[in-house]
Amino acid sequence: MDVAWLSQFTRGEQVILAADGDIAGIGLEINCGTSYSDSYCARVLAGDLPSVIPQARHDPRTRDLPITDQLSIGAYVGVPVTRPDGSAKGMLCCVSRSAQPRLDDRDARFLQLLAGLLDESEDGALDAAAAAEEQARDRSRTRMLRALAARAVEPVFQPVVRLADMQVVGAEALSRFDLALGPNPAQVFSDAGQLGLGPDLELVALDRALEHLPELPEGMRLGVNASPEALLDPRVLARLLAEPGHRLVVEVTEHAPVVDYPALLRSLDELRAGGAYVAVDDAGAGFSSLRHILQLRPDSIKLDIDITRGIAADPVRQALARSLVGFAASLGAELLAEGVETVEDLHALEELGVDLVQGFLLGRPGPLAQAVSTKESRR
Repeated sequence: MDVAWLSQFTRGEQVILAADGDIAGIGLEINCGTSYSDSYCARVLAGDLPSVIPQARHDPRTRDLPITDQLSIGAYVGVPVTRPDGSAKGMLCCVSRSAQPRLDDRDARFLQLLAGLLDESEDGALDAAAAAEEQARDRSRTRMLRALAARAVEPVFQPVVRLADMQVVGAEALSRFDLALGPNPAQVFSDAGQLGLGPDLELVALDRALEHLPELPEGMRLGVNASPEALLDPRVLARLLAEPGHRLVVEVTEHAPVVDYPALLRSLDELRAGGAYVAVDDAGAGFSSLRHILQLRPDSIKLDIDITRGIAADPVRQALARSLVGFAASLGAELLAEGVETVEDLHALEELGVDLVQGFLLGRPGPLAQAVSTKESRR
């Protein structure tokens, strides 16, 4: 086999603790987590896959799984490392990038013998790793709770510009955090979600942004971000409904599947009844599929930065954007391209018929007064 590894299960992830062989060749890293639910290991433990898969690309149970292609799995053997109560705390796995037709249950039994030795070893590597992970989690949670108590979120604002006349028509509120929580705002929100504090952090960020709503010039809208999970939280919904709806664009951030569409639609219907616009963020990335957009029927669709960036020189990106322009028009929705950084991309988006634009070329995130300056827009 090309690679063997010992992994631990923690918070919905499978973390590789130790490995031997060409681990880089299959796209894994030591001490780096991968999705547990998508893995062969999860399916073996659930009884959906056997411990031995000699020909993964030809086996109907595995050939169409995304993970088979992502890790270039040709053959697999995996057995659990268990706790005293029999529950799995990790896996011992071997993978080959080519098929291995001679693999059979004897190989699984041999690997199980090794897993038993690991389980009984005096160093307790898995237990020590689990304890260290729990301590790190407690420290992270304490930092996050302190930040929430101090309302330590700094809102910044980026202008939204109408392409037809290059006038500022609104601004999007973004969040910045102390470096102790992390340098990347998206990662800070992700970490809060892992700690079970996602809606709490979103509520604080939302509240801090909405404090500036009275400063917004009449006729402009303020875009605020909210995840599907947060929009199902009564506190978040009440905070949004407390403001004049006609001044708000609620951007549904979407990098994870929506668990309960009917409940999310009820929340969005309440916001619409109050006059708020609904936008789908990052169209073309994450889980913002056309089906997702059709479910939400947004008033605005935001074209992801990965499609916008370099669009002037890329016919494929142009074709995708052109199709989304028509799609948005059929829904009666505006199309907003974010991440505009060059004049060439701006002109390409104008020719494609995009309605609104946002990006560093038009204004970097900063104070609200700077974001909504019409003088800055004309410049």
